[in-house]
Amino acid sequence: MNNPKVKILIIDDHPLFREGVKRILAFEEEFVVVAEGRTKSEISYLVEKYRPDIVLMDIDLTDEDSMVAIKNISETYPGVQMVILSFYEDERRVMRAFEIGAVGYLLKEMATDELVNAIRSVYQEGGYIHPKVTLNLIQKYRSLMKQKQALETQVKEAERLKNSKQTLTSREYEVLQLIASGCSNKTLGNELCISEKTVKNHVSAILRKMSVSDRTAAVVESIRLGWISV
Repeated sequence: MNNPKVKILIIDDHPLFREGVKRILAFEEEFVVVAEGRTKSEISYLVEKYRPDIVLMDIDLTDEDSMVAIKNISETYPGVQMVILSFYEDERRVMRAFEIGAVGYLLKEMATDELVNAIRSVYQEGGYIHPKVTLNLIQKYRSLMKQKQALETQVKEAERLKNSKQTLTSREYEVLQLIASGCSNKTLGNELCISEKTVKNHVSAILRKMSVSDRTAAVVESIRLGWISV
């Protein structure tokens, strides 16, 4: 007994392209194109009438009405596998396609055998993404991860410096403000009525707590964080 053929609905506003896909699939015994349409407005009717296994379509993924139409079909007919066939490979469109229920994203630049194998993978394995699209998604993911790591580093550094400020004594904070005003150790000591040795001890404690190497770095970091103003 022969296995039932995989029923395919093609939606594309270019007649020549639809005809080309039909001719390609006609050479494959397991596939049959049951219907074709031009616009999103025809999809619901054709899906209801022909109950295809796969809808192969090129729609405007920036058009909200198209998004709603496809999402409704995905929810109403969960057994229908929605596959986008597009010229575009940017990750924004790809992610929108999967958000509305698509299980495949193919590119129109695909060779004949690639198209056939991709449709076969969708039916047998539940999904397919063109390799170029996959690469774009990987690169985007890596970029986002780098941004995330950089942000986490900034947050940790800000938290560390915030804690540093909290651990400064009131006297050390006074010293830091006077350093920012350009006071030397001698002037600073006279201002606070303490010895130069005590001033040096306070400065060393400030540098250690702020994890900086010198007075200038301490002042720059304090200004950047808004601890002091000059």
